[in-house]
Amino acid sequence: MSGSRALLVFAKTPKPGKVKTRLLAAVSAEVAAALHEGCIADTLRLVRKMRGCDVFMFAAGGTGYFRKLVKKRESGERLRVMPQHGTELGARMENAFRKCFAMGYREVVVIGTDTPWMGAERVRKAFAELKANDVVIGPAEDGGYYLLGMRKFAPGIFRGIPWSTERVLELTLKVIVRGKLRGKLLRRDFDLDRPVDLKRAKRMLKRRPRVAPALAAAIGRAWN
Repeated sequence: MSGSRALLVFAKTPKPGKVKTRLLAAVSAEVAAALHEGCIADTLRLVRKMRGCDVFMFAAGGTGYFRKLVKKRESGERLRVMPQHGTELGARMENAFRKCFAMGYREVVVIGTDTPWMGAERVRKAFAELKANDVVIGPAEDGGYYLLGMRKFAPGIFRGIPWSTERVLELTLKVIVRGKLRGKLLRRDFDLDRPVDLKRAKRMLKRRPRVAPALAAAIGRAWN
């Protein structure tokens, strides 16, 4: 362990038919997997810009794909790849947070790969806000969140939540209030989950491809 901060990336192996399933109404399983692969590449690009934190890739669907992707960081450290453990998303995140706090980290932030354009600066802001707050959340427009940070382990945040519904953020905030935790919301953003999100991402990346170049390239290949 090289410091007090841990950045966790939750990601799935890009297997056709197993990822981005809500996009299948608009694209093939192979295209959806290619878009997901682009999201992973851009998220790794984001975390490689982070300094002062250890990075853990928590993988679902096997770790082999991610072990091949993870290369030596410029700082000389390596991203550590670990399997996710748990039957549903809440349990898997709870287990990951518990592990990192048990390892001695004092500030832990998790992101997924569905908002690869968020930028390293927003992750840095999340860590900065943990100096004065117990919990930091990046709210997503679909009612969930794209980032969650804690400076002390609060397992109740992961329990009793109907995951993949529009009530995730609402109910998580209620847990924070009931637990008398100090919370902070970051700027709202959107996830790449639904066909409408794909259309929005295409428009955004046409104007600003550098914020997520791998995803921009995957979208370009899919429609050329």
